[in-house]
Amino acid sequence: MRLIFQLLLICTLAGGVGLGLTALAVRNPPPFGLIEAGSWVAIEKEGAPDVDAYALAGLAHRGEAPLSIADGLIFRARNDADGNALSGSCTYVISGVMPSVRVWSLAAFDPEGRPFANKSQRFGYSSSDVTRDASGAIRISLSATAQPGDWLPVAKASPIFLVLRLYDTTAAAISGGRTAPELPEIRKIGCTS
Repeated sequence: MRLIFQLLLICTLAGGVGLGLTALAVRNPPPFGLIEAGSWVAIEKEGAPDVDAYALAGLAHRGEAPLSIADGLIFRARNDADGNALSGSCTYVISGVMPSVRVWSLAAFDPEGRPFANKSQRFGYSSSDVTRDASGAIRISLSATAQPGDWLPVAKASPIFLVLRLYDTTAAAISGGRTAPELPEIRKIGCTS
């Protein structure tokens, strides 16, 4: 009887550890084949048939469909330029020149992958509706409180997950391990308590 109890205990512990490590790997895939550009990170072959299993499991967990490698590349950011986690308690400015692409889109999501509910019904910006300065640079504020100019509303005190999609671009060719394009910087302006 004691032997059966020990075997059940060992199997339960092994199953728990295995499932826990699997859940951790799916939520935070190991850094295989990443393309990094400042705060932005893309998975090297995310839309290719030979994408690694961890990246594929992470996509399925988030409920995302990858862009085909020929269609473009998706960059994600969870941190600002200083490496601090993005939070709705702070105000950020996303500024710089976008890479040469036909179309791009930028959106903010909560940790579950849902857009932030807001009265202005603004969930993101694209290359067709953003304001640019004389040099072609963008400047988008990211804050829970209204900001002048291009503003992307988020929920106060919620973690923020940014997604930048570059469509029909030579950036898709970068997924062979070369350097990433220069992307806009995410700079923290200030925080409220």
